[in-house]
Amino acid sequence: MSLNAKAITPWSEDRMERRGVAKFLTKYLDSNPDINVLTVNAPWGAGKTFFVENWYAELTQERAAIYFNAWQHDYAGDAFVALTAAINDALLSFIPLGKAEEALGDFRRKATSVILAATPALAKGVLKKFTGVDVAAISESIDSDALADAAEKALDEILQSNQKTMRVVEDFKRRFSELAAEASLHKATEVETEARPLYVFIDELDRCRPTFSIELLERVKHFFDVKGCKFIVACDLEQLQHSISAVYGVGFDGAKYLKRFFDAEYSLDYVSVDRWVKAQVFEAKYYADIPIATSAIASSGFWPGRLAPVSPSDNAILSGNLGLDKYQIIFLAVAQTFKLKLRELEKSIRHVRAICSAMDSYDFDFFWAVYLVALRDEAPRLYRRVLEDNDDSAWNEITSHYPAKELYCGVANESVHAVARVYFSCLHGGKRGVHMKLSKDEGEGTLRSYALWRFANQMYDITSRYPYYVDLAHNID
Repeated sequence: MSLNAKAITPWSEDRMERRGVAKFLTKYLDSNPDINVLTVNAPWGAGKTFFVENWYAELTQERAAIYFNAWQHDYAGDAFVALTAAINDALLSFIPLGKAEEALGDFRRKATSVILAATPALAKGVLKKFTGVDVAAISESIDSDALADAAEKALDEILQSNQKTMRVVEDFKRRFSELAAEASLHKATEVETEARPLYVFIDELDRCRPTFSIELLERVKHFFDVKGCKFIVACDLEQLQHSISAVYGVGFDGAKYLKRFFDAEYSLDYVSVDRWVKAQVFEAKYYADIPIATSAIASSGFWPGRLAPVSPSDNAILSGNLGLDKYQIIFLAVAQTFKLKLRELEKSIRHVRAICSAMDSYDFDFFWAVYLVALRDEAPRLYRRVLEDNDDSAWNEITSHYPAKELYCGVANESVHAVARVYFSCLHGGKRGVHMKLSKDEGEGTLRSYALWRFANQMYDITSRYPYYVDLAHNID
């Protein structure tokens, strides 16, 4: 099924500045006629689908473009049929109605010829056609001269069949090239610009069955690689290599095999964790309002009697040029503290959101959930130790292995570990212990004080349940 480009406002949610990458690649492809198949490479969770969907949606405003989600067609028996059908349907929107049926009818007929002609002819089948004898049943008693004569005729038939197949394929490629040029010309006339190559985007190839992925790449390279058409294939090359190796066996060089299908490769940048976090949207209406400052606070912003304001430390995570909100700041601070990689970030967000939905509350403690999820995933042994005993040696290991980022609250810069340790102390101290701590608390406006109040009174039972939901969410993959 093709993506409805009109349903997308191109790049309206582009928080990782991908639009510039798309424009760069468009100019690169347009100016290099020898580059017909480009792969956009990035691991799962790096935003490949967002990138190609928005790139496609923007291009459809000025040129003919097609979007093909390989994963949605993985059930199909033949990759060639699935791709041809998608291209046929998409071209209907670019070629005037009066010409479309005739032009695409011829395209479909040639595609049918390819399907019939490209089916491998087995030598034993041809031998049976000429001799009337099944190869498997041939015995030594058969006259060797007769068998040699049959084999010679079979070889001649195979050669003629191959020549016919090549002519059929060339006819199909020529017709497809003509249709691509026609679609490009009609779109250019519509928007009053010069004709540009047709772009075909293939997304989520790495999610497909290995055999379907291989077959689709082969079809693109052998049947659709024509002048005036550019293919952009988005996938995780490393994952695809493993899939191919699983099909062909251990020791098979999947990377070398894939290179034959791509004219160029572009690796989508995903190492900027802060930009990735900025691209995430957290529903603040469900979360408790935590006293985190996103930028330096002036003394005029505080009430008399509170702690004096301080400047943010160099180690504190602030809003910065990206304009992070306080929940993005929390997530980034914890992510950088535990050095979470992209797949781990995606998994952590999924777990936190699952916990939030289970709590069924508009007062969700975002910091507590994020820290618990990260600690459990990255250091399960230490997580269990602080959860069961909260001993000093476990915390020493945590702070030693994971140097902490700080959160700024206007009156203090507080380590994420230090804040988390207050939560664990409250968890182990019980309601009475929390009230004793509160009676001595002089840190109004700090995150330590905020943590104490999260366990105060009837909130204790709710806040102490977070580890239980963290364990449940951990089983979600």
